[in-house]
Amino acid sequence: MMLMKQLIFYASFLYFPFVIAMGWLMIRRSGFYRWGALSLVLLASVPAYARFVEPRILRTIEAKIALAGSPAEGGDDIRLLLFSDTHIGMFGNAMPLERIRERADTLDFDAVLVAGDLTYHLPEDQIEAAFHELNNFGKPVFVVFGNHDVGFPGPDLGMQLAGYFATLENVHLLNNRTAIVNLNGREIWLTGTSDLWQGQIEYPTENPPVGTPRIILTHNPDVAMRVPPNVSYDVLFAGHTHGGQIRIPGLYQRALPSQYGFDRGLYEEVTPASADAIAETHQIYITSGTGMVSLPMRLLMPPQVDLITVHLPQGEDG
Repeated sequence: MMLMKQLIFYASFLYFPFVIAMGWLMIRRSGFYRWGALSLVLLASVPAYARFVEPRILRTIEAKIALAGSPAEGGDDIRLLLFSDTHIGMFGNAMPLERIRERADTLDFDAVLVAGDLTYHLPEDQIEAAFHELNNFGKPVFVVFGNHDVGFPGPDLGMQLAGYFATLENVHLLNNRTAIVNLNGREIWLTGTSDLWQGQIEYPTENPPVGTPRIILTHNPDVAMRVPPNVSYDVLFAGHTHGGQIRIPGLYQRALPSQYGFDRGLYEEVTPASADAIAETHQIYITSGTGMVSLPMRLLMPPQVDLITVHLPQGEDG
């Protein structure tokens, strides 16, 4: 399977001599041959665009989330830069972290959230070269792992990534951990989980004080349906779905890797699917990621980073 994916990646370069050959045919021939050659070029240009152009388009999506109890006007807020699914490794056309950091340099935010799947069959000896930019965002960077980082599927690089991130002053791995941080003058409980498919999530046993928000950072949005009812939180951020990656209307929905059909963007009222899940509705936000799996293409779903303004509930002191 890996050989087939690499074959597709490198075979795609044949598009360029193909266009030259078809151009020569259009010049030398007329009528049916000319129009046939033009039709073939146009047809081949769709996957070529998805392979060579769209994966290099980085867009910034701005969103606002009002947590329960936040005032209608005024009040405190924090700005979070969210991205996921960089999938650095097999495909050389994946969006590099340097581009993401350069975009971040133009934005105003309080912290960076990375919702997993950093790798895609990345050789272990390339971890430092691939991820040293995470230390250069100028604000704290909080990371969780996704299924591809821990061997579901592909090589399990969890220990190697964790060891490297521990050497980066600005990067904090939150797998099954809660960090109590101060962002824009407000205390925030930021809880991360390990990957759902890994089957080793340990949910927190302590809840924040009244008026102190808890944000959950995870990779797979299906985690929202499994958080125990005794875990209090305000919003969950995730990735994993790629927004379909190749977003052909009417077809991409069948390929979304979510048991509950989660796609992308903000879900304001997520209702649990089973009695052992959370009893109340919550908000979740899903970023569509920057990288690719299976095919080295994105179509109608360019790589994106999300700049999210979170309006906070009123603090306990009013």
